[in-house]
Amino acid sequence: IYQVSQDDEKDVSRQGEKIYEILISDDPEMELEKYYDIAPNSFLKEFAGVSYLTKEFGDFTAVNHINLTMTNGVYGLLGVNGAGKTTLMRMLCTLLKPTSGTICCNGKDIFSMDSEYRKLLGYLPQDFGFYPEFTVEDYLLYIGALKGIRPIVAKKRVKELIAKVGLSKVAHKKMKKLSGGMKRRAGIAQAMLNNPKILILDEPTAGLDPNERIRFRNLISELSEDR
Repeated sequence: IYQVSQDDEKDVSRQGEKIYEILISDDPEMELEKYYDIAPNSFLKEFAGVSYLTKEFGDFTAVNHINLTMTNGVYGLLGVNGAGKTTLMRMLCTLLKPTSGTICCNGKDIFSMDSEYRKLLGYLPQDFGFYPEFTVEDYLLYIGALKGIRPIVAKKRVKELIAKVGLSKVAHKKMKKLSGGMKRRAGIAQAMLNNPKILILDEPTAGLDPNERIRFRNLISELSEDR
């Protein structure tokens, strides 16, 4: 799940128009299989379900009776500023409790699942914190320790992720010296440390140049293959 930046809106709109055309066709399931190149009868069971989800802050309603069901794949949230996208993401991450409604993962309420659910979760907020004097490798090892990953496992995982997000050449460079795109890549790496089944990214391409945005979309697509 990721929040779409304004630079991505046109691409998302075109994809949305195509999917709408499929949904109103004579055989939408078959057409969806062709569009996503999915083998027949391979649709996954519900992975996350949101029912009548509402979040109020005093007299202000940020999220109003949202209903949706998600299986494996990439989902983008598109809306104007203040539409409640980040609030919805924070509830999906259990950082905020809804005023009413439920969020379930494979039929279980995520707030009742507690740490069992958070083990499945990776989250990159729009602005994520880091110690500027840490190198990329040190930063990821530190986050791994906070997530309770055993040191020997964390070292192997950090090495794999640094290569996966294209930061091998700057692994020993201090975080404060990285470009904006490289910092976002380090952010995705920290979100992936626990090999999550659910990856939530809040405007991961905001402020990036066109080439870096394309690189990020490709990375997100690759990471979504089994999530």
